[in-house]
Amino acid sequence: MNKKDLKTLCECALFQNSGYAEQKEVFSFSAGEIISTPNGQKQLGIVLSGRAKAVEEDNETLLNLFEKGDIFKAAGLFAESQTCTNVIAETAVRAVFYSEEQILSLVAQYPKISENYIRFLADRIAFLNRKISFFSLPSTEMRLARYLYCQAGSEIKISSAKLCLVLSVARASLYRAFKSLQQQGAITHQKGKITINDKNILKRIYKGE
Repeated sequence: MNKKDLKTLCECALFQNSGYAEQKEVFSFSAGEIISTPNGQKQLGIVLSGRAKAVEEDNETLLNLFEKGDIFKAAGLFAESQTCTNVIAETAVRAVFYSEEQILSLVAQYPKISENYIRFLADRIAFLNRKISFFSLPSTEMRLARYLYCQAGSEIKISSAKLCLVLSVARASLYRAFKSLQQQGAITHQKGKITINDKNILKRIYKGE
């Protein structure tokens, strides 16, 4: 593990501001290689570089994307049953892994990690609840407007691929929605970044007014 890897690890959601700064063995995966399976060893993973994806066991249905600093398999680490998903390297991926015993040991050494873990899982639940709420909105434009309206800041950094997953929409539909919201003055869209210009317009759009 090099200094850049350690920095990524220490700044991820699990270890941020915890004082953790321990070296860890790094595992490398080629594009298309399976990183984790439902029947494999229960481990929490953190991506140091590259991009991975979570898919159903059919390896077709895309559930999530993981990039530098992202955590995967966190929800199932302490669960009695395993999640029914595969994690596959979409590009070349480098990652580290932690077992249940290792996380418990780290929590004892660095109490902030337990707070971070709870906060991370709470954010995941909130994310899933928001995703469910989008299903009641009939158009991509309304879903995008609601998502952006609910964000705390005025600048949101998120890839189009991830946003498609969040909103459960096709990429072509998402870009049409971007164009429409820009034309109405609600946002400014650049690659990987969205700037909110007027939340009142976003509210009017997702409410269908």
